[in-house]
Amino acid sequence: MYRVHSERDTELDHYRQLLSGLQDRWKAVFTQVDLRQRELEQLGRQLGYYPRESYDWLISWIADAKQRQETIQAVSITDSKTLKEQLAQEKLPLTNS
Repeated sequence: MYRVHSERDTELDHYRQLLSGLQDRWKAVFTQVDLRQRELEQLGRQLGYYPRESYDWLISWIADAKQRQETIQAVSITDSKTLKEQLAQEKLPLTNS
């Protein structure tokens, strides 16, 4: 009977060690989650201070570029002269910026 209990104690110790390792890994995961959450909250606060005017011009430029691209794609280009004219018109807004 002692032998049976001794074998079970060995198995129990083995599973306790496995459980302890698992608990340690979960603690490390939760620590990382907490750290990253705090970092994200801090970055969110910093972005809240970032003035929208700093990137409004970029949003406007992207919208204009998209509109120009759609206009170019809507025109059927049949010869190289028309293509050169379209490309020249597209280069003008970029050089004026």
